[in-house]
Amino acid sequence: MGRHSSLKAEQWRQHVESYRSSGLTRKAYCERNQIKESAFGYWYTKMKRGEKSQDDLTRPRLVGVGPFYVSEIIYTCERCGANAVDYLTELQKHSVELSENPGTTDATSR
Repeated sequence: MGRHSSLKAEQWRQHVESYRSSGLTRKAYCERNQIKESAFGYWYTKMKRGEKSQDDLTRPRLVGVGPFYVSEIIYTCERCGANAVDYLTELQKHSVELSENPGTTDATSR
């Protein structure tokens, strides 16, 4: 049963995709393909976690900047006539100074 215990990641990805479309139980799929169920379980979980990581990279979400959300900052910039992208870029450039001096309006003043 364990003849495929040292498959490459790409081969495991193909097994996971095949399993998902097979309609078989995990045990039945592993028996049919002569792979260890424990090894399959490891790679199945690993691939699933990887998919979640990719989803996190592509899923839009609110990002916190201190006590504010980016959407609030953009709204405020629009109301003041400021360019929100430039403002957020400057926040990112000076993030270290801002985290060290969060109460100041000018990150360069110490």
